[in-house]
Amino acid sequence: MEWVTSEEKMDAVLNTAYTCVGVDSGRIRTGLTPLVFDELGVETAAFAKLILLLIGLSGEGEASYVVLRPDPVHYYSKVLGRYPSFTLAAEDTPEIYLEALGEKLNANEIDNVGSFWSECVISSPSGAWFAHAVRTSGDSGGHLWIPEGWAQQASGCYRWLVPFRSYAPVG
Repeated sequence: MEWVTSEEKMDAVLNTAYTCVGVDSGRIRTGLTPLVFDELGVETAAFAKLILLLIGLSGEGEASYVVLRPDPVHYYSKVLGRYPSFTLAAEDTPEIYLEALGEKLNANEIDNVGSFWSECVISSPSGAWFAHAVRTSGDSGGHLWIPEGWAQQASGCYRWLVPFRSYAPVG
């Protein structure tokens, strides 16, 4: 695990993340398959295992986590002095992922990337797969986009994934 510290790396991470948001919104076409999950799942060891599985399946060796809201540059970087982004490597563990989410960004305990976010993206460097999570009052704010052939393995690793087309909100 390595924190993103350079403006150049942060620009690359944000470029990929905003492309992923465009795919998730339907504005950019893709051949990826969407699955739905409870967005708070991104804060669990079980989801970290899924990320590590996807890193392995993609063969890219890493994935980036980035908070998009609050603003990663104008809030996190300028107010807290740090970008809200880190890279998880294939050899990392779920515990390392959870430690990164909980790490204090300054003296204020609430300011960490695991609990202080309303939108985040976790993606491979190429965007070959990604998770886009937006906090909602329900349980469907997380969308995982993966190649169709990975769906069975992903669901086997993280049993809370639901096919997008069959998701129906309660109430």
